Amino acid sequence: MRGLSKVIGALALLAVLASCQPLSGLGANGLDVSGWQHPNGATIDWAPVRASGRSFAFVKATEGLSYTNPYFGVDWAGLQANGMLRGAYHYGRPELDPARQADFFVSVIGGLTRGDLPPVLDLESSGNLGADALVGWVATFLSRVQALTGRRPLIYTYPNFWKNATGDSRAFAGQLLWIADYNGGSAPTLPLPGGWRDWAFWQHTSSGSLPGIVGSVDLDVFCCDDASLILLSDQAPVWLLRNSLSPGVADLRLAYGDRGDVPLSCDWAGTGIDTPGVFRNGRWYIRLSNTTGRGDVSVGFGDPGDIPVCGDWDGNGTDTPGVYRRGVFYLRNSLTTGVAHVAVPFGNPGDVPVAGRWKPGGPATIGVYRPGNITFYLRNHNTVGVPDEIEPFGNLGDQPLAGDWNGDGVDTVGVFRPPSATFYLRTSHTPQSGTITMPYGTRGDAPLVGDWTGQGHDAIGVVR
Repeated sequence: MRGLSKVIGALALLAVLASCQPLSGLGANGLDVSGWQHPNGATIDWAPVRASGRSFAFVKATEGLSYTNPYFGVDWAGLQANGMLRGAYHYGRPELDPARQADFFVSVIGGLTRGDLPPVLDLESSGNLGADALVGWVATFLSRVQALTGRRPLIYTYPNFWKNATGDSRAFAGQLLWIADYNGGSAPTLPLPGGWRDWAFWQHTSSGSLPGIVGSVDLDVFCCDDASLILLSDQAPVWLLRNSLSPGVADLRLAYGDRGDVPLSCDWAGTGIDTPGVFRNGRWYIRLSNTTGRGDVSVGFGDPGDIPVCGDWDGNGTDTPGVYRRGVFYLRNSLTTGVAHVAVPFGNPGDVPVAGRWKPGGPATIGVYRPGNITFYLRNHNTVGVPDEIEPFGNLGDQPLAGDWNGDGVDTVGVFRPPSATFYLRTSHTPQSGTITMPYGTRGDAPLVGDWTGQGHDAIGVVR
């Protein structure tokens, strides 16, 4: 299987966001507070808040360059004392210097530890900046906070503001999103703004009521279950890899990347063994062994908001990066920073890329999965043209993938179904193809495919 493409159809840009939950079920429930929840100096009793089923809370820490929430310290400590996950947010004032605001924010919240959620930029004001200037302001603030804390910040905003103030910029689609949307429904309104494919947190009302809090309070829900929320607070994603297509526990476990990265696994070294890679805001961080550690190779290729894909595009036995952007594949033939060696229009905006060796021999070639009609469109050459294979497969909401499940040198398609955390893998490209059904992982995992040990066929994995 040397040189075969192991492509993850990255419907979920965020590793922990493979499915979103409404107010009940697996969705972890929480809240956010500021000085407004302390009328006349009232305190919050966090014990009954926790007992009501709330597992996390965000606390306003700062605003602009000088305001500190006088109740931040006591609420921050109260959350930890009552076993709740906690996050801090800064209300941005874009008319003021972004780097100085980041410094001020971090000076107040101090060092983040295990059990702390990523820091948050609350963006509800443009400061009379134009769209381009506002996008630049946000980028400066986020990069400064990440440099100071080592954590990738969340963005809190609401749809109309983002669309109008930033021109619906897609520049931050790789950041985790906390969306405010009081639509009275069971999930945020779709499509999300800014090119976000999914949400991490949803603030669904500002008029909630909880024991232990005087007056109304904002209520929030996390996309996934409590276990995924805990992993988010621990920062490093966990890769759980199986060596066979049979039920069981992970054969390999490793930690790699940051929350919000898009995970992939490919044969970057040309050894016949797939190892981790992640795509983060236009840059690839590649690890050359299936062990916990830092990236061995860093490659600048693609733009924020692109969907990453990898494969052996030139047939030399080594997988290299590619990205899919609004109906066009951009493919690079080396693990070095640079521009695309090949650009191929194929599919439609909104399609999800896949790649593989659909016929024996030759390089990996392109394909797309169209979620609207749950159909794969596969091409046998990395050139402009019509699909060579059209294969309906899966259900609405499935995540596409591809791999060589039986070691015959041909990649076939499959899907991961988030509600049941089940892989469905086709064994050929014929209409009569059999299907391998394999439950693995939990709801909220991001699916992976790869040959982790060089055994000659692909197996499954998840990132949690």
